[in-house]
Amino acid sequence: MLMWVEGGMLQLSGPGLIRQVPLSKVHWSERTRHGTRMAHFHDGGTVQAVNAADWDRWLDHHELGAPARASAASSGRWSFLAAAVMLMVAVLGCWWGQPPAAKWVGPLARPIVAQQADSQGPTQHAKPDQSTVGAVNGLNPPY
Repeated sequence: MLMWVEGGMLQLSGPGLIRQVPLSKVHWSERTRHGTRMAHFHDGGTVQAVNAADWDRWLDHHELGAPARASAASSGRWSFLAAAVMLMVAVLGCWWGQPPAAKWVGPLARPIVAQQADSQGPTQHAKPDQSTVGAVNGLNPPY
């Protein structure tokens, strides 16, 4: 079978087959080291490569294939780098982010808390009766 790109369409030609598929309706499988190279069509058809190296060169030539983010996600080095960067951002955010946040959020929160406290009115906190302090725990008070 022959396969080529022309006018935004994937052209397929082979014994008893002539087909045109819009490139937007073709899902190119992700590249893996040992996996089969395939193209899946929106209607359920599939084309499989005989030679993975030739398939990859052909996809690169036509700027087709899985997006770069897919190959980066399957790469161990890129995954490790992304995890290291996220950890570094979290650590630096804790070291340098907390003091400014406390400096800015504290003054903003004080009037809100004071306003809520004033709207509820003064509260009376009763002192516990000394005769019942030990009874709560089932113990006699030591004094």
